[in-house]
Amino acid sequence: FSGRANQQNAVRVDGVDFSSVIDASPGNLNGETSTGFRLQTSLENVQEFRVDSSNYPAEFGTGTGGQITVVTKSGGNDVHGGIFEYVRNDVFDARNFFDKGGVSPLRVNQFGASVGGPIVKNRLFAFGSYEGLRQVGYQNIIEAVPSASARLRAVPSIAPLMQLYPQGTPTSNPDLDLAQRVFRAPLNENSGSVRLDYRLSDKVSASLRYLRDQGELESPLNVTGNYSRVTALSHNI
Repeated sequence: FSGRANQQNAVRVDGVDFSSVIDASPGNLNGETSTGFRLQTSLENVQEFRVDSSNYPAEFGTGTGGQITVVTKSGGNDVHGGIFEYVRNDVFDARNFFDKGGVSPLRVNQFGASVGGPIVKNRLFAFGSYEGLRQVGYQNIIEAVPSASARLRAVPSIAPLMQLYPQGTPTSNPDLDLAQRVFRAPLNENSGSVRLDYRLSDKVSASLRYLRDQGELESPLNVTGNYSRVTALSHNI
């Protein structure tokens, strides 16, 4: 918005701040780690939204970018629901320049359902939704590793560490080879929400809404097989 980075955007859901503590980047964990998580709330929850890109009043003073305001869905006197699934698969992909021995395997399934309706007609309504993400991709990692001659010259205290690196392809540098390995990088995430609306009168109503998002992902770090595991659990009520 107006040349600003997405970190300067502010997101509000039902009037409650829904951005990260530091910035509003998707998948941001307290402004420290940008992750692959992206189901902070399902699109199935969105009843309406408003975007202010500039010249907004001081009440939107928490960001200098866009101000995104979302109102979540509520139930009604009629029962409505839906299901969906989005699929990606490596059979649809072209070979990447760095792919080793063909296209890297990829499986993405993003699915969910929602339903809303009355608990007490004309008085109490409920709406709930669920969305899940199952992603199994593979990452190519190309890295310099100690050559065979470097391993032979290693002092005894360093030699065991040298064995952690795989054998590589010789290069013009006698101390370094080039190794390439492909590692699995899974991501699992589940997001759910429940909203209750109670009509006290024709002019007064009350609502209670709860959002929950939980995810876990693993990312390879280098050719030795080391990886990082990131878990996240967020609540918004």
